[in-house]
Amino acid sequence: VQTHRDTYSGVFLAYPLRQRTTEKIRDSFLHFSPIKPGEATVCKGDNAKESMNAVRSLGWVPDPALENRFPHNSAHERDTRTWAELLRTNFLASGLHIFPKTWPTAAEYAGIVFSVSAHPPIADSERGSPAEAAKLNTNRWAMATGGEFPGRNIALGQLCYYRVISHDKLAAAALPGIFAGWRIEAGMKYRGVCKVFSYHALKNKEGNYWEPTSVPEAELFVQSEEPIFPLRSIAEEA
Repeated sequence: VQTHRDTYSGVFLAYPLRQRTTEKIRDSFLHFSPIKPGEATVCKGDNAKESMNAVRSLGWVPDPALENRFPHNSAHERDTRTWAELLRTNFLASGLHIFPKTWPTAAEYAGIVFSVSAHPPIADSERGSPAEAAKLNTNRWAMATGGEFPGRNIALGQLCYYRVISHDKLAAAALPGIFAGWRIEAGMKYRGVCKVFSYHALKNKEGNYWEPTSVPEAELFVQSEEPIFPLRSIAEEA
């Protein structure tokens, strides 16, 4: 998993990569920050050749870590450990861990919820200043984008129902699904599209059951009562 973190706001997103190539890493950088900065951008990271090439291809300045030495980017290391704990907790609590191939989607979910729930990091120079007070009164996503995350607050693995279009007039208009997160566009933009696993496909391991479907939030129904986690119940009974 490639993780990106903005130093000032602390916003943190995860990018599961099947292949760790220069092109894939560059694409993840452009998704995280598609707007070309006006001045040189220093990008801290590891000293892998493909990462360094991706950074340079964007005109950024690489600041790599030293191999087998104390973490060069300790703030990112700490946040990565926090994200990993969130991922593990949500993955197990949702019941999705009984379908290991869904792990990449859970990794993306954990990055988003980390960003919308944690305070931005406070630099030593900001302590005791209005900047510290402002950061303690907001979250990382809001600090980075200028507004609160507009998506609905739905847990990973929660039962939901999504609209389906069928030519069969007798077929159900909505099917049960498992909430898998929000689709984030380049530049941390959420355009009202969620990600949902087909409950039927998961249970029967049909097709690419580990790949979520994109569903407009307006076509997603979630019960207002206590959240239901069908896969967690299946996992507990196993």
